[in-house]
Amino acid sequence: AAKTLERIETYFAGIAKPARAVPSLYTQDPVQDGAREVSVSRVGDSYLIGSLYHVAPGAHADAAYADLVGFILGDTPTGRLHKALVDKKKAAGINADALALRDPGYLMFFANLNKTQSREEAKKVLLSVVEGIRKEPFTEAELKRAKTSVLNEFDKALSNPVAFGVGLSEAVAQGDWRLYFLRRDRIEKATVADLQKFAENYLIESNRTFGQFLPTEKPVRAVLPAAPDLTTLLADYKGKAAVAQGEVFDPSPANIDKRTVRSELPNGMKVALLTKSNRGNTVNGQITLRMGDEKSLFGKRETAQVVAQMMLRGTAKLSRQQIADRLEELKAKVNIGTQDGNAVSISFETRRDQLPETLALLREVLRNPSFPSAEFEQFRNEWVTGVEEQRRQPDAIAQNELGRYDNPYPKGDVRYTASFAEQIEAVKAIKIGDLKAFHGQFYGASTGQLALVGDFDAKTTQESLKTLFGDWKAKAKFVRVSNPYRTTKGANLSFETPDKANAFYIAGVSVPAKDDAPDAQALALANRVFGGGGLKSRIIDRLRQKEGISYGAGSFLQMNPYDANSTLGLYAIYAPQNLAKLKAGVAEEVARLVKDGITEQELADAKSGILQNNLINRSQDGALAGALSSQMFQGRSMKFVADNEAKITATTLAEVNAAIVKYIDPAKLVNVYAGDFVAAAKRAAEAPKAEAAK
Repeated sequence: AAKTLERIETYFAGIAKPARAVPSLYTQDPVQDGAREVSVSRVGDSYLIGSLYHVAPGAHADAAYADLVGFILGDTPTGRLHKALVDKKKAAGINADALALRDPGYLMFFANLNKTQSREEAKKVLLSVVEGIRKEPFTEAELKRAKTSVLNEFDKALSNPVAFGVGLSEAVAQGDWRLYFLRRDRIEKATVADLQKFAENYLIESNRTFGQFLPTEKPVRAVLPAAPDLTTLLADYKGKAAVAQGEVFDPSPANIDKRTVRSELPNGMKVALLTKSNRGNTVNGQITLRMGDEKSLFGKRETAQVVAQMMLRGTAKLSRQQIADRLEELKAKVNIGTQDGNAVSISFETRRDQLPETLALLREVLRNPSFPSAEFEQFRNEWVTGVEEQRRQPDAIAQNELGRYDNPYPKGDVRYTASFAEQIEAVKAIKIGDLKAFHGQFYGASTGQLALVGDFDAKTTQESLKTLFGDWKAKAKFVRVSNPYRTTKGANLSFETPDKANAFYIAGVSVPAKDDAPDAQALALANRVFGGGGLKSRIIDRLRQKEGISYGAGSFLQMNPYDANSTLGLYAIYAPQNLAKLKAGVAEEVARLVKDGITEQELADAKSGILQNNLINRSQDGALAGALSSQMFQGRSMKFVADNEAKITATTLAEVNAAIVKYIDPAKLVNVYAGDFVAAAKRAAEAPKAEAAK
């Protein structure tokens, strides 16, 4: 021993101690949340199947129990698997192996099969034995036999320098050489109850990864070619004809108004046409159909949504596939959905040469839907499946509950927020006849708006629109459904979403102001500073940059153009164990905003940000078409936008801070939290015990 130490000193003492610090590893793989399976196929003669289960790190007591459980199940010839598989000629041999690591380890069971033995039968038996401990508990006799064997191997290792050295090095890799001896002590003290608890926790389906080796004489594999030499490949490449570049368009409100031609079709439909030369000769359009009133639409909200979604699933002349093929031929994209309870929105994009045919296709889709029964049943199943999935998601639950809180409208009203169960019930009750009746009663263009922005001929398009939509009128009268302001009491609502890693927070407060209120722009600037500015805002700085507890957070302001009833809200995605920190962070930042207001620098940045965003939106034809369509219904033009931007520029710090105090009352916030908070609290309570055990 003395000579050995002397040699170690001679050969290793001169190696300098590293100056770098060993990094602290904090990332841990999440718990496996479902059974997995993998297959490998290569040339061979025998089959191999196996099941692997994640177990505790090597320093944990459960790692010692893994050795004992592995012996009881996987020993030859006394193990349960040997008796169930080998003795009954369902497998040629079995094996078990426990792998203890610094991080969570594994317990694995394998069975070798010859070509005459059934893989499916062997798999069924292997899994039933390994995962059936609850039904067939361990016995004292099995534990005694396992202890004797495992401890005998330990004693043998002590007298074998090579085995002893390897064992110590494995313990060092797990964190400390003394774990080698602690493992022995734990095995000596293990009880049947310890092993039973181990098996029922780890040897379960959701923690299983099943693998199988499938021998084959002629493997069939994909052949992946090497990347070609780009210099040679592209040496003589010549592109196609250049795409039309389009004009340099001035997106100022004044120029947009100057370039937009507004008119009205014979049936009353309002039209706005803005022609400009575009790159690729693109055209974007927005059609808004407005329908019904508070009484006529009662109980039909889900029907209205289904009708809109069924538009592209078949017409009197075209099937769903034919519509899809036609859109591809026309290089067109179409989206149809409902808005505001009594409106349908159709947005589309196409090219100059295909615009006439695209509009003709839209006429067919909107005016002559056939509502095929097979398509309806398929859509209904998709809808129900989607809603059933939403009712388990933290973000969907939180948003739905915020809409439902203190909602004054009766079930069936277009302003009522239905629960997930009510949505499913309503959609399941809809019949094909309901869809046809709704379309026949409510669809028409006489109170609608249509806006086109892009590369097209205004004169011929105007005439085409008269033919396509100018004679289309709805039977039911349209009256906008108002949504007046009402005071809502603040509240804190919490909802459990079991087994979800993320939690969601959303909050809202009603604001008694329209978008044309004198201090509307001051409030918009305050929102921009607080959370509407993306990654540069107070709430994201606090929750993400400073505290690191949120993956995404912000605020939003929805200014109502019709009623003095707008909404200011907050949201954040976070881990459920950080709920207390999130609540404190949000409360403190809202209180600070109300008490201290914002700064001159924040105001300047907010003005620049809002004006820049507005400019970008007006530079995007789809967004501009939507804005022109809305303005026609509101009786406005781009002058309203220009006036608001002038107000933004002129707004003072005092005006913004006054608007904050006027409209933001922390006590009136309705805060909704959705997440797996029970499990997070349980883990927090167990953490000190686990730390003490280490």
